[in-house]
Amino acid sequence: YVLIDSTKEQYFVLKKLFDRTDIIGIVNAADAGREGELIFRLVYMYAGCKKPVKRLWASTTAAEDIRKALLSMKPGEEYDSLYYAAQCRSVQDWLIGINATRKYTCEYGQKLTIGRVQTPTLALVVKRDREIEGFTKSYLYKIAFVDDKSTKFWTAAYETEAEASSALNACSGKSVVVDNVKTQTKHVKPPMLYSTTELQKDASKYYGMSPKETLDIMQKLYDQHLLSYPRTDATVISAAQEHEYEMQVKMLVSEYQWPMPLSWNINRLVDDSKITDHPALTITKEFSVEKRDERSEKEKAILDLVVNRMVTCAADDYIYEATNVSAVCDQVVLEARGIKTLQEGWRQYRKMVASFAPDTVLPAYSKGEQLVQSTPMHIEQIETKPPARYTSSTLLDAMEKAGKSEMEADVERVGIGTSATRAEIIEKLLSTGYIEMTGKKNVIQSTEKGRALIDVMPDALRKVDLTVEWENRMLEIRTAPAGKAIRLSKDLMDETKSFVRSLI
Repeated sequence: YVLIDSTKEQYFVLKKLFDRTDIIGIVNAADAGREGELIFRLVYMYAGCKKPVKRLWASTTAAEDIRKALLSMKPGEEYDSLYYAAQCRSVQDWLIGINATRKYTCEYGQKLTIGRVQTPTLALVVKRDREIEGFTKSYLYKIAFVDDKSTKFWTAAYETEAEASSALNACSGKSVVVDNVKTQTKHVKPPMLYSTTELQKDASKYYGMSPKETLDIMQKLYDQHLLSYPRTDATVISAAQEHEYEMQVKMLVSEYQWPMPLSWNINRLVDDSKITDHPALTITKEFSVEKRDERSEKEKAILDLVVNRMVTCAADDYIYEATNVSAVCDQVVLEARGIKTLQEGWRQYRKMVASFAPDTVLPAYSKGEQLVQSTPMHIEQIETKPPARYTSSTLLDAMEKAGKSEMEADVERVGIGTSATRAEIIEKLLSTGYIEMTGKKNVIQSTEKGRALIDVMPDALRKVDLTVEWENRMLEIRTAPAGKAIRLSKDLMDETKSFVRSLI
């Protein structure tokens, strides 16, 4: 390890404090998480410090959280297993990145950067592009008609036109009778709070901002004390934040002149067990509409998204009535489905940024009723469509969910990358010329260079399986007793070295 020139002055401030004879112990107040632990340990060890350490584990800057953390500090060695897991992640990424990059750069005579996270992300884009280019359109067939109440009835899809024609012929000249009317009242809970990735996805979808641009704006708003910590995977807040959050949403509804919800639904957003590093994104106590109005248009857009989400998440359920009318004609089943909103709930706020399909309210039907056709029963041909190209929003979503089903329930990091790094990964793929991003929707497409790179990659570097396996192993290290954790850590790093040797 060597000191970074741009920050070494601050290192020497710490080193001087470490060495002072009147200082008998150190408090590790780095980020409450795996990477925060690694940063502290590297500085502490590089400085040659041997003084005892206590760990301050505070996930938020809420006063009550900090008081609680100060009163419950534990000896630093109780977090050794967390450090060993972080060290594994760091060494693995470095060994693979530096060796694979050099191997393929030398082999193909041009700079080809490889990464444990960046390469599987590129592979997702290349795979999607080739699915689109190799797509052969086909058709499905449905029988349909409109009755005298202006309701359209459909059958399920038939794979061939011959099957649909056979069913249509069976119905020829026969009556269509209502077989069943089913009505259910359904409750839909509001979404959870924003993680970094979720906010980046919405900023891209509604305002065309790239993930990096969104993260840069979030950082600026954080530095101005208007937004909470901008890099988080959590979608919940801590118990210590609950009272302040309640005060904030009531103030926001008033300040933004929005309708007051029938009830507040804040308890569901509180879960300390789901906060590993930092809680979900929220505005701070220093936020006000006046300060919001002083920001640039893009900064206001990000603040408004966070404000809208805070109120949306805390509002009451959206309630609707779903009706399904099933009719039969000589064993051919046709259906019509309708939705009628009973309580708008949280959607009245979400509609300010998002759009929802309008209700389709069905007229009254009763079992045994014979339907009168206002248009004759006919076959409708439905063309299948290729998958859509990735946008920055949908690629973030794919990165977040990649490999998720294979990971253990308590794994700290899921998918490819983290909320803090996904924007950086996409930017790196852009700057290296592996992908291109165009248009207001930030449509992403792989380049010939990016495709060529994926074509020469071994499966282990192209697929997410490696990340999934390693994250599960690091969870095991993190939760093991220190003695066992160091052995597991050594085993994993030895395996990584063997993997790299086999690769090159």
